[in-house]
Amino acid sequence: QALGLEDAVRSAYRGERCTYVLNSGGFALDAVPESLPSMQNLTELYLEDSNITLTPTTAQALSELENLEHIDLDGNPLNLSPDFSNMQHLNSVFLSNTELSEFPTSLLGLPEIETIDLSDNLIIDLPSELFEAPAFITEALDLAGNPLSEASLNRAHTYFSQTGIDMNLTFDDLEPIAVDVVEPEQ
Repeated sequence: QALGLEDAVRSAYRGERCTYVLNSGGFALDAVPESLPSMQNLTELYLEDSNITLTPTTAQALSELENLEHIDLDGNPLNLSPDFSNMQHLNSVFLSNTELSEFPTSLLGLPEIETIDLSDNLIIDLPSELFEAPAFITEALDLAGNPLSEASLNRAHTYFSQTGIDMNLTFDDLEPIAVDVVEPEQ
């Protein structure tokens, strides 16, 4: 059930569980709606293609939505990411084509995450914590279309060689990695 923003605000203030805040359909909002931080009952937030840019203040406001299970901010020139560490019920995050230049490490501690779309951003360096995260995190991750540094791409390639998890990256231009195979003693 899609609700208009005003209906969602009224539902949130009545304490009802709000599923959809806004299906923006490409409306140019330019900013996160001011009433959003007060909607603590929200479980799903759809603000894709709304021309939203985050400031430290609006990113913090999004970070306070602790009951979110799904957030879609695809196609917005965000430039920075909210802190997801308090959103322990989050299972899907869509941040494709949002001009992010840093990997949001707060995503790495989410226990219920199933989808993390960070494709088509400006991420160059992958944090070492990524390669130490549980496999379900890296299996959920889509990093396609980012201009990764050679060092990050090589590290991701090594990770893929060891785990079979490619994070939706292609390694066609890289040299094959030699994997030492130890034969069991007979």
